Amino acid sequence: ARQIEPLGMDTRIDKSSYNVSQSGDKVVSTKSMVDLDTGSTYSTYKATVVPHQLIIQRTLTGGLSSGGGSLSRSTADRFRSVMVPGVHLATKEVDSARFTRDREKKDMQDLNLRLTRYIETVRFLEAQNKQLDNEIKTLKAKWGKETSQVRAMFEADLEEARRIKDDLEKDTAKLEIRISSVIEALDVEKRRNATSEKTIIEYREKIENQNRQLVDLQANNDLLQRRLELLEGDRDRDKKLVGELKEAVTRYRTDLDSQTLLYVDADNRRQSLEEELDFLKQVHEQEMKELNILILKDYSIVNRQYWKTEMERALKEIQDLYDDELDSMRDETETFYQLKIQEIRNSSQRSALEVDQAKDTAKKHKSNVIELRDRVTILEGQNTNLQNELDFFKLESEHRERDLEVENDTLRLEACKYKAELESLWIEIDKIRSAKDGLELEIAAYRKLLEAEEGRFGMEKIIEKLRLDKHDCSQHVKYRVTENYSGDSQSTINQSVKKETTSKTSVQKSSKGPVAIAECSMDGKFIVLENTGRKDEQLGGYKIRRNINGLDKVEFNFDRNFVLRAGAKIKIWANKLRPLSAFSSDLEADFPSWGVGERIVTGLINQSGEERASYMQIVPRTVLEPCPRPALEGPTDHPLRHFFLDPQI
Repeated sequence: ARQIEPLGMDTRIDKSSYNVSQSGDKVVSTKSMVDLDTGSTYSTYKATVVPHQLIIQRTLTGGLSSGGGSLSRSTADRFRSVMVPGVHLATKEVDSARFTRDREKKDMQDLNLRLTRYIETVRFLEAQNKQLDNEIKTLKAKWGKETSQVRAMFEADLEEARRIKDDLEKDTAKLEIRISSVIEALDVEKRRNATSEKTIIEYREKIENQNRQLVDLQANNDLLQRRLELLEGDRDRDKKLVGELKEAVTRYRTDLDSQTLLYVDADNRRQSLEEELDFLKQVHEQEMKELNILILKDYSIVNRQYWKTEMERALKEIQDLYDDELDSMRDETETFYQLKIQEIRNSSQRSALEVDQAKDTAKKHKSNVIELRDRVTILEGQNTNLQNELDFFKLESEHRERDLEVENDTLRLEACKYKAELESLWIEIDKIRSAKDGLELEIAAYRKLLEAEEGRFGMEKIIEKLRLDKHDCSQHVKYRVTENYSGDSQSTINQSVKKETTSKTSVQKSSKGPVAIAECSMDGKFIVLENTGRKDEQLGGYKIRRNINGLDKVEFNFDRNFVLRAGAKIKIWANKLRPLSAFSSDLEADFPSWGVGERIVTGLINQSGEERASYMQIVPRTVLEPCPRPALEGPTDHPLRHFFLDPQI
């Protein structure tokens, strides 16, 4: 500071300069006086001890959960000016500035206390949430092990029970089929019996007619006898009649011989039928043995006894019906052969051929039944082998799924751990950057302080440098210089930091199924979808709708064949924002950005228009707290006044 005063006729320059040296709290001031008349120079020195106080406050806000935060700094350098006699001070302004400073300091202390409490609460809740997450992950890791052990213990018994059940169902089906076939055969036999009864009735009617004819013949014979008695004289006729009768006897004998042969043939047929019956009995007994073997597999003795009794009764009824029918057929055959000898001769050969054909047919059916039984046995063995292979593959797939789930959980835990480490590293980097910015600001402030003390003429250069530095720093540094032209000067540099407070972004997520919106980029670059289920989800026809500040901005439609795999994530990038390191499964939209705003609602809509998942972001506006503008003293044409009054600065 320099001041020139005219003193009457004498011309004298009163040059006062104050060299400030900071060594602790000691300030040394030097005053030089120059006399123009004599050219002599004399100096006065005065040392004054002034307390020096430097206050630097830094506050870091934010937490691990938000992945970022806001940094606020306040730096205050206060210099108590050297009080030199004769200096006029604006006590009111100083008191008001001091009162404002104290009030701001108190407010900052209160805010710091509140912020500290909030940070402690947030850290406590984050630790509690982390502990709960660890417990949930532990429970998820333990979930399913006990049930898998119990399942492995009883799986063999269940498979054996299923196999026995299937065998019993097959045997039951076979028995039902056989019972139905027996019932059908019984119905056929009943129909045959009814037909036989009708035939017997017809034969009885024929016998009655023949009996009536016989009675008529006997009556005629009596009449002839009476005629013989009456016509004894007609002997020739009688002799002729005797000859005819002899011939008839001879013929009858011949017929009797042929009938005897036919009877023998019928007896042979009876024997063949009996042999066939024995064969059928053996077949039935073999089937009974098989049925008994199948019945022995049943655990119910009452059912086995019941079916055994029923089968014996059914076989007995069939045997009785067969014997009755055989007896009736034998009687009918004998009667029929007595009455229709010639017809029997003609039909005997045909009957023999039919019997041979029936035997051949029975043999063929028997061979077919044996082949079918062998084939059924082979198919049952193949079915059992295939069932065992299927069970083995099912068990192997279940074990593989469990292993993959455990591996997936392990990878998720590692990803969460790495993410937490990355967030902590980013926080440390932010702290280091904040400390670096603060130190750079302090160094710049002290450098400008020293340069300002060198001389008044370099002040314009300082202003120009500050104007350039305000583009490089996110926080602005303001200087206040007060100059008194009463003969004493005072230089004070006050650094104040513009405070920027940013509230935490709030996020609300919801989903009605396994597919959820996991993440939405704050800068509108991408959206992440996640399938938390164990099955693949078909998202064909789905769409993502993004509402920004109450207006629908963008909409993305999925392809009809798009499928999101189980446990997978997919990232949908805006147009031309997909990096080279992105996964091949990531998608790219046809619009340049997803959009940004204060209130963003992102929804996943299905084909019917129902919202299956939502992701809401609320980003409050940035609040800026400007520093109070310092009061300037001195002439209005001072260059620093223009520096402070410039709104761009």
